[in-house]
Amino acid sequence: MNTIGTGIGQEPGDSDESLDNLVNRELQPEEAREQYEAELTFSKKFNQESWLTYAPSMKISFGTVLRA
Repeated sequence: MNTIGTGIGQEPGDSDESLDNLVNRELQPEEAREQYEAELTFSKKFNQESWLTYAPSMKISFGTVLRA
């Protein structure tokens, strides 16, 4: 099986290094652990055969648009 080299779905790598990096970015240790676990789970669920759309700046809103 091919692994994803970079980007979304990439394995987070060494847990100690990843956790240290997240804590250095102002996360609390518990938040860093949760983020690492989420990224690890995500990397196990998706691979190069997965179809994904990634839009980090997309705004999601709710409601109905009424046209005049």
